[in-house]
Amino acid sequence: MDKAIFTISGLRGIVGQNLTPELITKYAVKFALYLNGKNVAVGRDTRTSGLALLHSAIGGFLFTGYNVYDFGICPTPAIVMMTKKYNLDGGLQITASHNPENWNGLKFISSKGRFFFASEIAKFQTVINKHVSFDFSHRKQPKLVTCNIIDEYLDNIVNSKYFKNMPNRRFKVGVDSCNGAAEQAAVRLVKMLGGIPVSLNKPTTGFPRAPEPKQENLKTLSALIKREKLDFGIAFDPDGDRFACVDELGVPLSEESSILLALLFVLKQQRGAVVVNNSTTMAVDDICKQYKVPLYRSKTGEANVVEKMQEVKALIGGEGNGGVIFPAINNTRDALVATAILTKLLAREKQPLSVIRKSLPQYFMLKTAIQNYRENWQKIAMKYLTSAYSVKFNYQDGLKAVGDDFWILIRKSNTEPIIRVIAESKKLNLTKQLIQKTITAIKK
Repeated sequence: MDKAIFTISGLRGIVGQNLTPELITKYAVKFALYLNGKNVAVGRDTRTSGLALLHSAIGGFLFTGYNVYDFGICPTPAIVMMTKKYNLDGGLQITASHNPENWNGLKFISSKGRFFFASEIAKFQTVINKHVSFDFSHRKQPKLVTCNIIDEYLDNIVNSKYFKNMPNRRFKVGVDSCNGAAEQAAVRLVKMLGGIPVSLNKPTTGFPRAPEPKQENLKTLSALIKREKLDFGIAFDPDGDRFACVDELGVPLSEESSILLALLFVLKQQRGAVVVNNSTTMAVDDICKQYKVPLYRSKTGEANVVEKMQEVKALIGGEGNGGVIFPAINNTRDALVATAILTKLLAREKQPLSVIRKSLPQYFMLKTAIQNYRENWQKIAMKYLTSAYSVKFNYQDGLKAVGDDFWILIRKSNTEPIIRVIAESKKLNLTKQLIQKTITAIKK
């Protein structure tokens, strides 16, 4: 990969190869020009490169005359929320989210408390491409202010009307933050919700597991739950926007289950439209039918989901990668909001998570990625799928083939130089066949 990747999901790259301090400073300067304001927030996750890159970004903002509010190590959803609450012109989070530890990047935050939509990213891109000469002699000396926003952020969550008047239970909760930005906030939140946190991670350098909170990456958390006889466990990616959980038997739920649990909690209190992306499980369709609410699907990418949510005035939405978006509290994927939802759901239903897990609609989904593929992969995939199955095609987000009781989506990643292949059906063998034979057709 020769260049860092810049998409609707932000800037990502490998530190020291295509992501350098100079590049971070450049993007900070261009972001300041795009915002055309005077106050900006910055924060980061716990990657070892984070502190150096944070100072590079701060330098770029100060150079352009901006007052910089340094939130330090904090979950991405916290800086998104507080950028809006503090009436700042924008925010910048230093993170590569779920990517491996040698990656890092930037997430660009709007003053409206969300990430930038595709049309806004396109306008930002024109600013990035322009050569600009600087004359900021008329500006006052900018200031750098250090802020701790965690308590205020958590207060905004627990004081929501959806949680405030609901019962607490003294759950014992395993916490696996991947030594990431959500560690401090997650432990505090469990306590604020009446629980007892048992943290898996200790203050160390580096990620103790693969960063995505997938089932296969939560074995240590599962062992902790069984060993300590905990009520459930919660897991995050390094910047705290993706959420997954493990039941009291030590069984990890899929990332897809996070949005399903959120729907069960919210739709029982209030009916409203739901938005998820094209790669989210069909189980969402089943739950929306159960509660008789409309379901809409968007392109992949959090900003695309939020844009569709605003368009249809959705009550709740998210992505099947563990992303829960509940705009009544925060207009972004928020693993801490998802934690509060799960905790209150279990308290309300008075059932263990294993029982609720078994009640969820059952589908078999497989996800993989291809690094070496033919350039005309879409045409090849269409030809194969048309010959093998009765399907309809959707081109909103790459190529999605939909059958009566299955689907397969093939699309370029927003964050890595790969093609993602995701399939789902009610039969595991059919899902495996969809994945394996389609990949065989489009690989070199």
